[in-house]
Amino acid sequence: IPKEIWKSHVISYFTPSDILIFQQTSKHFGQQLTTGLLSGRVVVAVCRKAFIFDTETNKLLHILDHTGGINCCKFSKDGRRVVTASGDNTAKIWDAVTGTLLLTLSGHTDWVRACDFSPDGTRVITGSIDHTARVWNAENGTLFLVLEGHTLAVWGCAFSPNGRRIITAAWDGKARVWCAETGECQLIIGEH
Repeated sequence: IPKEIWKSHVISYFTPSDILIFQQTSKHFGQQLTTGLLSGRVVVAVCRKAFIFDTETNKLLHILDHTGGINCCKFSKDGRRVVTASGDNTAKIWDAVTGTLLLTLSGHTDWVRACDFSPDGTRVITGSIDHTARVWNAENGTLFLVLEGHTLAVWGCAFSPNGRRIITAAWDGKARVWCAETGECQLIIGEH
């Protein structure tokens, strides 16, 4: 893995020992490195491409392409898939073993800034500058829910560890907690 990757620092832990998210501290906006510790692979997003490396051999395994800059990339918990979120208004789900594109998730009307797999890997959430988050079926790409309520761009989203709740964070200064089954907003944090 290139030396400049190791100038990174940990910005958050998603599940114990499974996934670490690193943010590059260089001048390159949007660089990110995600590792699936159990899979022996890392995915590094730089500009319009994401690169999957084998952590044991340090060899480049796959290059994943978007037509816009990649803003976020995450492994599924089992390490077999990667989701990427892009400035081309899409998210894509990839086979992390073969590098094959499995699904393109289209429906946002502006940049997709954030993405995450549900703990069981059956769903994906995406957050966008279009002020919405969307929940997708990770097997066939069907749109399951559109979460509306933020008044500015959604820049972060994640499932709870049990997969029953979703949290979104937006530039409107609010975080919202949603029911992952119905899409009902259950709590607004930061509301005055």
